[in-house]
Amino acid sequence: MLSIENPGRDPLTTALIRKHRNGEAGASTGKLMAEGDGWRVLDLVCTAGPHDRPFEERHAWTSLSMVLAGTFAYRSDRGSSLMSSGALLLGNAGQQFECSHRHGEGDRCVSFQFAPQVFEAIARDAGSRHCAFHHDRVAPLRILAPLLRILGLQRARCAVCELHSPLGWRSSR
Repeated sequence: MLSIENPGRDPLTTALIRKHRNGEAGASTGKLMAEGDGWRVLDLVCTAGPHDRPFEERHAWTSLSMVLAGTFAYRSDRGSSLMSSGALLLGNAGQQFECSHRHGEGDRCVSFQFAPQVFEAIARDAGSRHCAFHHDRVAPLRILAPLLRILGLQRARCAVCELHSPLGWRSSR
């Protein structure tokens, strides 16, 4: 097992070790990875587990989030879905949702978020007359497996960059 001081460990493992060591309740945190005018990319880590209460939230922006690790239940007014590694979570701006972790502890997602007017423009430019998702989830697809590997490699590169830069990694706006 890697020591807690190992900076190359993924953020979910580090957060879960800290939670258990400090006796903390499960919590969700987000780290800004990149942003621009009306969009942002967040690295979301949740340490909730079966003994933590489900929590309600609301999507501030339209989001497409890829589950990188862990499993959690996602419930909205459209029903419940089990999210697992490789699944895409689709959220509409203003939509309420609840997450719970009956099946395991912790999860990690990379979330691409768009201000409503920016997502409307993207949908329009793509030829869609609708700019809202009608489903909460896209199941893990074999075709997306290479993307998961790429994201894993990028996370590793970012961790190395943070080790060697006092400013850390940040994309330009």
